[in-house]
Amino acid sequence: MSTEPSDDARRFLRRLGAVPELAMRAALWREAFTTLSPEVLRAHVRAVLDALPARGPDARLAYEALLRHLERQRGRVDDTRRALYEAARDAEDEAVCALLRSAPATKSATDAELRVDARDGDRELTLGERRSAARATARDRLLKLLYDPDPGVVENLLNNPHVTESDVVRIVSRRPVAARSLVAVFNHARWGHRAAVRIALVYNPYTPGAIAEGLVALLESNEVEALAREPGVPARVRARAQALRGA
Repeated sequence: MSTEPSDDARRFLRRLGAVPELAMRAALWREAFTTLSPEVLRAHVRAVLDALPARGPDARLAYEALLRHLERQRGRVDDTRRALYEAARDAEDEAVCALLRSAPATKSATDAELRVDARDGDRELTLGERRSAARATARDRLLKLLYDPDPGVVENLLNNPHVTESDVVRIVSRRPVAARSLVAVFNHARWGHRAAVRIALVYNPYTPGAIAEGLVALLESNEVEALAREPGVPARVRARAQALRGA
């Protein structure tokens, strides 16, 4: 399903593209979800989805911010989201419906699987000590903490200026891993939009399905092609890539 975007939808896309920061664009989506009727809001979302295949910067920025807004609202009681879903269903707009569904991760980690040996010599570090160490500058300590399962430790690592993109990719690529840690990376202003981080999120079966499937549309064409042929990724993610490849 594809329709010509309205003038209002075009203006909204341009407005989103003109905003310099991802958090501000997500705030514009939050405002739209609050103020627009479900039918108009569906048309705005549809315009973004229709513009994505052309890979225009405005559409990509708008879509990325929409994913961020939807993830932050996921799991909350949200009458606006429910009304939007109903409007999309009534309009037989499957793409918008799919975007709004809460798909779980293919795999989930148990507490036992996430337990790590967090020791300093003969003494086990407390959670507070680990979180504090994640703010430090010593590379040897930071490298050990990349495998820490605590989301607070992960958040401090992500905010640490001494952590590199390759470090973050290692966090996102590990298996098993806590879904909350992956969501923290996805939501992070500095790291969530990095291409290598996106790829790692998409390929990790512990990434919540809504994030992994949503990010496929932001990958490069060759990456989508490879993903569509990769048997090791979650089936829903591969199906999303196959659908985009054939679009």
